[in-house]
Amino acid sequence: MAESFNKAGIKAIALDATTHSNVRRSARNDLKSGKINFIFTVDLFNEGVDIPSVNCLLLLRPTESHVELLTRKSWSDWKDAFNFHTVPQLGERSPELNSLARVSMRTSPRYLKFLLDVLQSSDEDLQNLVEHPYAAFAYYLLWNKPGKAFGFDSYLEAFQALKANERYSDDLLEVIQYAQSKQMTRPEVELTFPCPLELHGQYTMREISSAFGKANLETSGPTGTGVISVKYLKLYLHFVTFEKTEKLFSESTMYRDFLSARTNLHWESQSNTSQATPTGKNYIHHRERDYTILFFARFRKSEGTLTSPFTYLGPAQFTSAKGDLPIEMIWELTHPVTYSFFHEAKLAAGLS
Repeated sequence: MAESFNKAGIKAIALDATTHSNVRRSARNDLKSGKINFIFTVDLFNEGVDIPSVNCLLLLRPTESHVELLTRKSWSDWKDAFNFHTVPQLGERSPELNSLARVSMRTSPRYLKFLLDVLQSSDEDLQNLVEHPYAAFAYYLLWNKPGKAFGFDSYLEAFQALKANERYSDDLLEVIQYAQSKQMTRPEVELTFPCPLELHGQYTMREISSAFGKANLETSGPTGTGVISVKYLKLYLHFVTFEKTEKLFSESTMYRDFLSARTNLHWESQSNTSQATPTGKNYIHHRERDYTILFFARFRKSEGTLTSPFTYLGPAQFTSAKGDLPIEMIWELTHPVTYSFFHEAKLAAGLS
């Protein structure tokens, strides 16, 4: 590309990971001074770089990732770029750009139908829909912050604002229909309490927290934790990220978590938990004490600029434990993960 641009009389340079740092630095200075007009890169300057002189980006890498496309700009903006019909921007408030990418990753039939019902509901039906457990889910899926950040006093007000923005609603409708094309029907999970989560569905921590009363319009709930205790249900929610890197995890949270089989999960407790602590005893004796252990897992912390959702693996039964601070434990999942999930999880955890 740099060669083609130079032949056309447009000064350009190409950089990649093998280019010496002095050359990279010089190229940025030349861009700033106007000596060159374009810098073409491969896996450079992707994140954490501020070059004020840049006023145009050309995304030349081919991608089949709808998530990557939807985190770059809105679906309507992409359609505008290719002269497809779009709805004019109407309404002052709309969810953040990444909300459409999050919706595109959902595969739970009941959840997707709820989102569709919200979009297509009458005013009267919307009043009823905001009482559904999915209302809090959907709010955080789309808006991702407590109501005060947008001036919302109710879920009803938030969904009314969403529907008033016809351009965003039109985009959301198409993304939901796309997500429905790859939705999967799964076995029902039997629990001793109501739970709207669907097995192997994908959810953010805020969506999951809202399912058990830990997140609502006033608070987005816990963040950055691997365990959430829901005392009134005698329930532990465990969040696992298989790929651990020193850049994203501290030394005390580099837990060794991996799947050894489609139903066998090797999991390490939090570093302050021993087998003698109340939490440790609740884990080991969860059957006798009527505790429920639910697991949620993701391959890595993020997909590009988007925080990765967790896949709901369902309940698990204690098998064995050894050591303390943390406890090394093996859990047997009631429902096996899919073959593809098992394979990807092993790779993410660094297993062959």
